Amino acid sequence: MNSQTIKVDQFDIESRPAKNQPSQILNILAAIPAQFRIARDIERQARQLYAMNDSALGDIGLDRDSIAAQLVESYKR
Repeated sequence: MNSQTIKVDQFDIESRPAKNQPSQILNILAAIPAQFRIARDIERQARQLYAMNDSALGDIGLDRDSIAAQLVESYKR
């Protein structure tokens, strides 16, 4: 069995509470509804694009292989 001595200063670092943790959690929770809204918008856009025929996609400058890249770009905006 291997054992290692823990020094007091090491314990002190581990026992301190995290700073700003409640506010960080609230910020993350507040962003969740917006992310779901964005995901629904992208899903709607994906359904519309994949439902289009090849000539209609060509009219807007896309082809089937570039739809995914277009959706990623729309997410970045």
